[in-house]
Amino acid sequence: MSVVDLDGTFAAGDPAVRKKVRAMLESMGAFVFCTARTPELVMSRRSYELSKSLAGFTRSEPTWLVSDGVRFDAPLDTLPADEKDPDAILSFGQGIYIGGLGHEQSGARPYFCDQEYRYRYLDPVDSNGNLLAGKPWLAHMRELLQELNLQETRFDNVDETDFRTQVDFYGKDAVIKKYEALAAIEAKVPQALRGRLEGVDESKPSDDPEKNRATLYGLPPQIRKENMINYALSQACRAIGRSVGSISGLIIGDTLTDFYAACHAGWDADMTGIIVGGSRISKCIEEKTNFAGVDLRRWHAQLEPTGRRGFYTFNNPAARGGWIKNGPTRLVVLGDQAYPGTIGSETIEAYLLDREVQKLRTSAH
Repeated sequence: MSVVDLDGTFAAGDPAVRKKVRAMLESMGAFVFCTARTPELVMSRRSYELSKSLAGFTRSEPTWLVSDGVRFDAPLDTLPADEKDPDAILSFGQGIYIGGLGHEQSGARPYFCDQEYRYRYLDPVDSNGNLLAGKPWLAHMRELLQELNLQETRFDNVDETDFRTQVDFYGKDAVIKKYEALAAIEAKVPQALRGRLEGVDESKPSDDPEKNRATLYGLPPQIRKENMINYALSQACRAIGRSVGSISGLIIGDTLTDFYAACHAGWDADMTGIIVGGSRISKCIEEKTNFAGVDLRRWHAQLEPTGRRGFYTFNNPAARGGWIKNGPTRLVVLGDQAYPGTIGSETIEAYLLDREVQKLRTSAH
């Protein structure tokens, strides 16, 4: 199973390389996008239509798209072919959508929302289907932001049943403002959101302090990337009658959130984490500095050099008695150091063509 972030990761780099990489990853097994994009922004028009007619999909058709983090006005069918219709969509803040069987030769398929995941872990319901919290998670969260006078960054494709809010801060004091907002939220969490709210850092600092952007996501902890991957992997293994430990794969991304997932997601599966070239966090990790106010020294302390630059063994403390019991150590690759000059999908290609990787993966275990 290959679990790949889109913007800044798979969507970055040479388009010809991206097409080749997707074919390579699909030949290895399940191909999954784990992305902050909403699910309809990862579907072809035909898949969107099939999802509406066969899978009860209700989200509105977008009038704009995203390409490598840049929003532009365009119809759905202009989405690059390599950025749509994976085997599954793990939408960070929206939910899990599984591609249906019997899809057409074009690759189009209906996408079914995992209702168990949504109504057991994100917005629990009683035996009659009524929300235990009285109203949707997003409604409670917006009331909290309004009470704290925090301005939510709104998008026109947000559905009222989504599970993510975004607050952005700009300028040289952006990081300080972000932490002040997080402290205020934690001090005022209402009963309806207790245990159902976590702040996640998706900041994008700039070399020019005046252009800094600190981004704080509010979402249920169960919809963090690593937890979505864990759930999807365990359910897939359940469906095919395999143990999670018998599965191998890749977790690939470019942000701090992706790095957490690359290190922790996958339970006891044989996973390798890759942070692609062009990511701003690679240098911070290697040099043991902070990223948007987040101290990365403790993460670096868990990375043991393999003897080849950019390749580390991640020693998960959970493997020594924590919540991922008996979880193996794993190989983590920092693309800027491992494959200098590559970005996004180019880094993935370099890794897949690297004949020395298997030796390093074996030694990591």
